Amino acid sequence: MAHILLAEDDARIYKMIDTRLPRRGHTVTWAREGPQALAYAQQQRPDLILLDIMLPLQEGISVLRELRADPQTADIPIIMLTALNDPLTVQTCLEHGATNYIPKPFSLSELLDCINEALASRKTTR
Repeated sequence: MAHILLAEDDARIYKMIDTRLPRRGHTVTWAREGPQALAYAQQQRPDLILLDIMLPLQEGISVLRELRADPQTADIPIIMLTALNDPLTVQTCLEHGATNYIPKPFSLSELLDCINEALASRKTTR
């Protein structure tokens, strides 16, 4: 199915996602810091990125901007998965090219629906 990069510093969220997504045929790679997520995305070009905003060393919005500015990663769907849920933050992420925005806490079914929608949309635009 899809190779998904999870940029998230919370090990509990990683474990929950890494337990569930492989059951649906996806592989998950975990990046705990912003620069690590950026480097991995540029080198490996995952099918989709789940990106937290509050990451060590480089915040997620900065990672988002850099990925969207790079022609090699500009078309990768990026779903923001974050505890920040104020309207200005949501608007900023969407303006900088986030595909979608899921506030924490989230339901697994909501996350899966969003992932499936983003992956289906990417296939139709290629």
